[in-house]
Amino acid sequence: TKLTTGSSSSMSLRNGALSKNIYWAVGSTADIGYSAYIAGNLLTFSALKFAAYAIMDGRALSIADISFVGFTTGGTNNGTSGPVDNSVKVNLGGCMEFSVLAGTSLAFNLALTVVTFGSVGSFGGGAISGNYQLSDGETTQSVTAETEQCKNDLNDAYNAAKSANCDTTLSTVYLDGRVLLPGVYCSGTMELRSSTTLTLDAQNNTNSVWVFQVGTTLITRIASRVMLKN
Repeated sequence: TKLTTGSSSSMSLRNGALSKNIYWAVGSTADIGYSAYIAGNLLTFSALKFAAYAIMDGRALSIADISFVGFTTGGTNNGTSGPVDNSVKVNLGGCMEFSVLAGTSLAFNLALTVVTFGSVGSFGGGAISGNYQLSDGETTQSVTAETEQCKNDLNDAYNAAKSANCDTTLSTVYLDGRVLLPGVYCSGTMELRSSTTLTLDAQNNTNSVWVFQVGTTLITRIASRVMLKN
């Protein structure tokens, strides 16, 4: 009879599953919820409705009415279409050498922290201490020409990210359950709740860029994660 997907619900395709090979044959109506993500071809006998910010990776085909609410992404070509705005560029410059750089002190507390790429440093001369391990060839630096260059380039990168034109102002502070296409997303606070996932879908474009402009506070809680897709 009816297919319903709740707000911020999502589907995850694994091990070669393709949305173009999924078919939803619905005897009555289908309601795709607010900020929900659904993959496949929707074939409905009655009305098909998409709430705001819903994303459909596939096709919407109905014998009856179909309705989209504003800010809905519908009819993407099975995850491969949708232009990416590459005008948003954030150049990290000299900071590409570092994985961690602090303005003052840098502390690696308690259990061992393994830094798998890049050097660590402080451009302000504060202490760099604690239990950490660098990969081969990387260094610990304090008040060097390299840290000074990163300091200057960090300021430029921050201003570039902060001044990028906002594409979407998030209606809630919670990021979990969302599938976000490339773009600039804005909110005063952003939070990933415990044991939840935020999915970033590049739509098979390796040049895709996401910028998250957080007015005050970013919180990621226990066992939360960001999953990169396509």
